[in-house]
Order: sequence, then C-alpha cells, then structure tokens
Amino acid sequence: MWGLTLDTILSINLVKADGSIITASETENPDIFWALRGAAGSFGITTSITVKTFPAPPSATVFEYTYDLNVTDASNGLTAFQSFVQTNIPPEFGAEINLGKGSSSGKVSFTIVGGWYGAASKLNATIAPLLAKLPANPKTSLNVGSYINSVQALAGSQSLDTSTAPDVHDTFYAKSLMTPASSPMSAAAIKAFVNYLAHEGFDSTMQWFCQVELYGGTNSAINAVATDATAFVHRSSIFTLQLYASSPNFQPPYPPSGFTFVDGIVNSIISNSPPNWNYGAYPNYIDDMLQNWQTLYYGSHYPRLRSIKDKYDPKNIFLFPTGIQE
Repeated sequence: MWGLTLDTILSINLVKADGSIITASETENPDIFWALRGAAGSFGITTSITVKTFPAPPSATVFEYTYDLNVTDASNGLTAFQSFVQTNIPPEFGAEINLGKGSSSGKVSFTIVGGWYGAASKLNATIAPLLAKLPANPKTSLNVGSYINSVQALAGSQSLDTSTAPDVHDTFYAKSLMTPASSPMSAAAIKAFVNYLAHEGFDSTMQWFCQVELYGGTNSAINAVATDATAFVHRSSIFTLQLYASSPNFQPPYPPSGFTFVDGIVNSIISNSPPNWNYGAYPNYIDDMLQNWQTLYYGSHYPRLRSIKDKYDPKNIFLFPTGIQE
C-alpha cells in the first residue's frame, strides 16, 4: 500500500568518507541520493532522514490463519497464494506466508499473516478466494483496531518504547530469494521447497522459519516505482523469501549443519526452476557466503553504484563483504 520505506525518503544528511557533511536529495547531490536508497551502507554515515508521511488509515486489522499441513496441502496453499496476489487484490491488503516445523515429519506449520488497512468488514470478502483453496477451519486470529494497534500487534513481544533494551542475542544464518514476476515459482519448485521443509526441516536441530513476503502482485506500490528511480533494482518481483535458521538455544558457535540446512532450502527451489531463472536476493538479508552477490543484490545497477563509490569513497573506507567495491 505504501511501498518501500526508501521510496518515502525526501532527503538524507550524510557524513562522507572524507569527514565532510552533505545533504542528499533529488536536487542536492542527486547521484549519491540515488545510491543511498538501496545501498546506503557503502557510501557514508547517515545522521538523519527526512521522509514523506501518510495519513493513518481509519482502521487496521492484523490477521493470522494457521494450519498444520502435509506437503500436498501446503504446496497447494503456496501455489494458491502466488495466484491470488496476481489477481486484482486491493492495495490495502499486505501479507506473507510463514512456514515452520510441523507437528510431525511430512508436515509444516503454515500461517498466512498480514495487515488489512481497509474497512474491517471487507477483509473476509477480500481473502475468501485464497482461503477457499486451503483446508477448512484454520486457527484464526483477527486483531481489529487503530493503525498504532496494528504496529504493536506485529511487533509481537517487542515494546514500541525506544528506551527499552534491544532484542535478545541470536546466532543465525539467513539467505533470501526474490522471485521474478515474469517467471513465478514453478509447481516443481514449490513442491520441492515444501517437501524439504517437511522432512529435512522436521529432522533439523535448528530453530528455523521461512517467510514468503508479498512484494509484488497487482496494485503493489513497490513495483509501481520505476526500476532506475533508486538503487534498489528489484521492482518486478512477486515475493521476497527470507530463509532463516538459528543455532540451538540461539547461542554460538553456529553448527555446520545449519549452513547445510539453509543452503539446501535455496537449492530445493533453484534446482527445480527453469535454467537461468532470473531470481534475485534482498540486500538487507545480508549473506556474506552468497555467490554472485553483486548481480543478485544489485543487478544492472551495480556498475553505476561502483562509479558513485569511486567518486565519494575512493579509498573504500566503508568496506564490508557485500558492500559496493571501489
């Protein structure tokens, strides 16, 4: 409904590599303003951001529909979700599917969760075509209230009070996939993905989850922005998949089996997709083991980002494994 946060940015105050301070916007230093919206960590230290705001919707509903599904039903459910979001869904509908360990080997926990920012009375009619493709009687939670209530609900146990302590320690490995609208996930890829989670996922000692996050589909404000408007290149995706596994008890060291498990999730999808499938990866799910990250994260924008890096940080002060290289 509102697009990416980076699409709301009007200006950024930045400390450059040489210690000088600049303001970047469409009219001041527009080249680095373009780069900061999608690759900011490579170019400087942001000290403040001015953003465009939106009126809070009069109603907000956080919804959850949870199932314990076998491979066939979960595969059909994910396929139905992919088809549903390509119909004329309202922009007020935002959702993802969360997949986790099922009740027994061969099953997965399957939850449709999201926010509905239209009139609460219209949610049922909007989501009914999707739910009709899934088994009856899911465990259902509907939290209807103000917009700020929805923010609190989606924050879970975390307080909105910024004076509180940060989140608990975690030791994890995460990968991502961004699926192209021009070539949605195939039936074979979906079946292999779910089958892997239902069996290898059940046997794994890792604490894991997979999120199939809606980025595209009909009426997406994310994909309504031109590809070259910002450094974020993935303006023609349907889903961003976050594939995440924590070490047992969230403590180090991270076991080698965790890397193998998460890499296997990705491989289950890619190896069952067409050759040269034009998928991407999401830059904010940092993966310093990712091969060909320049293309997967930044696509056709990488050469332009390198040119801007050479101008603003020629000594590569802001260096990290998946950062833009001078």
